[in-house]
Amino acid sequence: MKDIIIKSGGYNRKIGTLYKTNVFKKQVDSQKHKFRVLNAYGIDSAFLTKMLIKNPKIIVEEVDTGDIYSTDAKTFKEKGQYYHFKDKVDHDTQLFLPLEQWHKYSEQEKYEELHKTRL
Repeated sequence: MKDIIIKSGGYNRKIGTLYKTNVFKKQVDSQKHKFRVLNAYGIDSAFLTKMLIKNPKIIVEEVDTGDIYSTDAKTFKEKGQYYHFKDKVDHDTQLFLPLEQWHKYSEQEKYEELHKTRL
């Protein structure tokens, strides 16, 4: 397991965790992190490009709702949309994938995912 840290907006930020099982997991607050215009979640495009080599499973867990979504890096790259936000700081280019392109976990899948990560 390896925390993924990128430099964005002038400081280091943890964007998720990459597991030895070829899974990238990211926890988000849907009220803060969801890009509402597309109803999508994003990943730093430079990091995503590096991930394409092994095409890991990508899991996004909404900590405020308990919903869990998954896709893979190849799908994210092929069907996502690029955005580059700049306000007071530069947040670098991100790729956003609308939730309609993700698999939403059932209650059984959420239970299995939760217990898998605790083992």
